[in-house]
Amino acid sequence: MPTKRQNNFMRIAVCFLCVVIYGRPFSLDAEEPAQQEDQKQKETVPEKQPPRLTRLTIVIQEEALSQEGIHEWAGKAGQLLTEWYPKIAALLESDGFTPPGEVTVVFEKMDGVAYTVRDTIHISMDWIRRQPQDFGMVAHELVHIIQSYPPRSGPGWVTEGIADYIRHAHYEPEVPLPRINPDKASYRDAYKTTAGFFIWIEKKYDPGFVKKLNAAMRERTYKNDLFEKATGKSLDDLWKEYADTFRDASRQRGTVASRDRQ
Repeated sequence: MPTKRQNNFMRIAVCFLCVVIYGRPFSLDAEEPAQQEDQKQKETVPEKQPPRLTRLTIVIQEEALSQEGIHEWAGKAGQLLTEWYPKIAALLESDGFTPPGEVTVVFEKMDGVAYTVRDTIHISMDWIRRQPQDFGMVAHELVHIIQSYPPRSGPGWVTEGIADYIRHAHYEPEVPLPRINPDKASYRDAYKTTAGFFIWIEKKYDPGFVKKLNAAMRERTYKNDLFEKATGKSLDDLWKEYADTFRDASRQRGTVASRDRQ
């Protein structure tokens, strides 16, 4: 049976391996002077590039090392984080802000699914065992790192709603959002409920709404009247209109079902 010292060594070795494979800093190879000059001539108006992930560290705690498939899952999560970091940074771009360039992911035994503190994502190994296809959760947590909202920036339902908005509008748009109960649900429910609300606002009123919302949260200028400025309608009126779409859909389904029975 491995000693505690041996277990610690295994953990360190795995951490080092993951840092080397999945956490290499992005490096730009220097071009030859002539190539650089040609490139300058071609690029009359250089495009602004979104920030990229400079370092990714993956830590698998000792109690998770023996879990079947954990290393493969961690590798896929690392690829997701590296690929989607610049995409999400561009979707949530705001003037004068650069998100943290270093991210750490810790796989551990804990209750719940996942949570993020500053630049570190904590993921439950038990959740991975039960839901091995849930990589959307990783995208959601990455959004929180890129959001980097200051304390007292605004309501939590906005923070979580934006994170799930990125997940469902951009990362996995093919996954349908659950239907809400229009008589019980609220935009304050956060997560998928609020995400669906934001997606609807962008489709019907303002395609850049979430980016404006995100900027206000970072600048600590968020107020509910932001919704009215962007759409011409108050937050409560917008929610009522959104909830009514589910009532209308239910009535239509009921009409069709009634016709089928005749």
